[in-house]
Amino acid sequence: MIFQTYDFSQVEAVLVDSQVSNLRLMRNILSGMGIKRVHPFLTMSGVMETVLTVVPDILLIEAEEADDEALKFVRWVRTDLNSPNPFMCVIVTTWQPTTTLLNRVTNSGADDLLVNPVLSKQMSERVNSLIEERKRFIVTADYIGPDRRKMPRAEVSQIPMLDPPNTLQMKVAGHWNRAMERDKIAWGVAWINAQKIIRDAMQVAILIEFATPGLLQTPPERASFDHLLRVSTFVEDLHRRLIGHSEEASIATNCKAILALIEQTCSTPEQSIVESDLAQIKTQVLDLMCTLNPGRSSEELASEVIDLVAACRARFVQQIAERAALSATQSASQSIVELLQPFPVKRC
Repeated sequence: MIFQTYDFSQVEAVLVDSQVSNLRLMRNILSGMGIKRVHPFLTMSGVMETVLTVVPDILLIEAEEADDEALKFVRWVRTDLNSPNPFMCVIVTTWQPTTTLLNRVTNSGADDLLVNPVLSKQMSERVNSLIEERKRFIVTADYIGPDRRKMPRAEVSQIPMLDPPNTLQMKVAGHWNRAMERDKIAWGVAWINAQKIIRDAMQVAILIEFATPGLLQTPPERASFDHLLRVSTFVEDLHRRLIGHSEEASIATNCKAILALIEQTCSTPEQSIVESDLAQIKTQVLDLMCTLNPGRSSEELASEVIDLVAACRARFVQQIAERAALSATQSASQSIVELLQPFPVKRC
């Protein structure tokens, strides 16, 4: 693949690396590409302030499995309402490319992962890919960032995607000015918020429906209460994102009612839950979903929730079966190893 040569003179980059030698190496690599405006950090101290002030086009940040601070910051960039640009390009670097870390990097919303030590050619290719072939963004209840689905699941296959405002691309192509950057980012944030409140409401309905059988048991299932308690996180996020919504007042009232009902229901986890109380919560949630989806009927939305919960349950059962099979295989392998061990020799 042949990439163009770009003018990086206007690009702002924030670089975070805990090793002095590697920080110097990475800065030299960026400088060699033509990125002169590099803000280097050995720790996360001061990074937030710089990101808020400079609003970088690209963030290069080191992450390790034992330290979650860097990836929490990446997630903040993507999801927090105070983030100055949720669409900045993010490349994570690491010395420990474990499967666990790879999953965490993916879930944080980062664009890419590079394994240290990084070569100049690798960095140049990845940065050029972010300019020319950047993945579209997707918004779900618990994720905002590049869409990396290999095989789209039923519950997300119809979710709209966004070509993220890319200030890195704008600058290297000579199409950038501050007013354009501000307008495009504001438009993108508004799009994210519109999608996020819809996804939040759907997740609330899914959690409640998923928890219902366990909540109606005697005594109620503890895990089902945990699902119900998670509802508050998504309702509160939805409430925070309502600014400027045409139905802001009525939705806010609905959110408060749902939170009050959840709190009341979870106040006595040792007691059986009355089915009518759950029905009241579901009614409030369905009203919320109808307000956020004016073109869809309550019957259609309720049916979609039931279908999604059925898919979640099927996937959950499959995962349990796969884990059981893996555990049995490992136990059998261990038994064979033990049988093949020589008998111990008794020493006199």
